[in-house]
Amino acid sequence: MKVKSSFLLGLFITANTLYHIYQGLQFWLPRALNECASSQIKYTGTHWIDQYICVGVRFVQQPLTDWIGLPMTALWVASMASLMIWMGLESSRHKFNESPNLLACYPLFALLAHVVGLTAVFSVVWVPLNIYYRRQFPLMEDWSVTSKSRVYGVLTGVFVGYIVPSIFLVLYPTPHLIALSTFLPLLTVPIMSFAEHCFSYQESAPGLADRLEVAEGKEAVETIYLFLGVTNFVLYFVLYFTLGIHGIHVKDAFLMILGSPYHLPMTISDVDMGRLLTTRSILIDILGFAFTGIVWVAFNHGILAALIVTAVTPFIGPAAALSLYSYYRENQIQNLSVDSVATQTTITKDTIKITKDAAN
Repeated sequence: MKVKSSFLLGLFITANTLYHIYQGLQFWLPRALNECASSQIKYTGTHWIDQYICVGVRFVQQPLTDWIGLPMTALWVASMASLMIWMGLESSRHKFNESPNLLACYPLFALLAHVVGLTAVFSVVWVPLNIYYRRQFPLMEDWSVTSKSRVYGVLTGVFVGYIVPSIFLVLYPTPHLIALSTFLPLLTVPIMSFAEHCFSYQESAPGLADRLEVAEGKEAVETIYLFLGVTNFVLYFVLYFTLGIHGIHVKDAFLMILGSPYHLPMTISDVDMGRLLTTRSILIDILGFAFTGIVWVAFNHGILAALIVTAVTPFIGPAAALSLYSYYRENQIQNLSVDSVATQTTITKDTIKITKDAAN
């Protein structure tokens, strides 16, 4: 029931998000298509494909030259990177590694998010899948992460393969590099594998108890989530502070951007229209991402937890709020896992002792 409910609710959130995005872009898209029809830049050599790639490239370029669009883009990239790390860690659970599962396709989900948006992938694809597999494997010991090398491999892959190239693209937003940036999530896969192999040399010696392995995984996952929460909060605060320095009242600016399609001046230039409406689209996608995260929290820990996340999100940002919630969630899961493994270890030792006593 939860899976179906989350999927239907995800469809509703995505439909509303895409509808409101289209409400703004409908004024800009025809002009962008006309400009791209006469563009001399070639991407694939096929005219109609190049035309749509050109529109996508312009969509990314426009907010980078706007005082509010650039911070919105930074928040979107940070949210995307955080989501990739969440998905990577969730697919690293012990039970999931024993059989093929769709959660392991998270690089493809991230690639899809670059095309249809964060909200669509998070709400329609990942949240229902996460809830489905959680119900498939109800035992807590199945939910411990495989190893700390896997955890640090995921973080390194996203940082090196996604965050660093994204920063480079902001500094040098050339059309061809922006077009290729859509495939950055796939670049993280080999980097994750290589980093995991490197970190595996620091693993504990073979033969140690499972309890130690679970404890190491627990510490690594919680460290990553806490790091994500603090980093996203700092980024959110710095961007908010920067806008304030330039005399921009964030609340009034956001309300103005959200209502901009209905109050566009007749004399607005194509460039200013592009900046305004693409920034608005990114803002709406971030809001949809935040709302989906709150729904995910509600399905996992109930209404009270969702209300707490809702209350803190405007002050620390959606990515930070969900990362800190994930830290709390992981602490509960992993504590139960450690206790379970400890209990199993104690029982095994007692059984061996009894057997020896009986033999004597």
